[in-house]
Amino acid sequence: MTVLQDLLDRGDREGATAAATTTLSSKPTDGEALSALARLALESGDVTAAKTHLARVGPRDRQLYEVLLAEAMVLQLSDQADAARLAFAQLTAVHATRPEAFFALGLAQLEKQ
Repeated sequence: MTVLQDLLDRGDREGATAAATTTLSSKPTDGEALSALARLALESGDVTAAKTHLARVGPRDRQLYEVLLAEAMVLQLSDQADAARLAFAQLTAVHATRPEAFFALGLAQLEKQ
C-alpha cells in the first residue's frame, strides 16, 4: 500500500491532499497523486474537478489501478453506469486482490436494478 492510499484509507483527507500536492510539485503528471485528488474531489461531489485531475495524468501512469478506478468512479457519477460497470468488472479481473473495484462493482450492480 502506498502512502497516499494509506492516508485515504485512514480518512486523512488533509494529509492525502498535502502529500499529493507535494508529489505534484516535483512530478506534475503523477498518476497516483492526481487520482488521489480526483477521488477526493469525487467525495466532495465535484465531478468536473475529478475529470480535470485525471486529464493531467501522464501517459506512463494511465494504466495504474488507482487511475483506472478513479476514471471508473467518474463514469459512475457522470450517468454512464454501463461503462462504469464494465470498467469496474475489468479492474476486478486484472486486480483480483484489490477490494475497491469489487465493492464499486457491487454498488453499480445494485443501482442497475
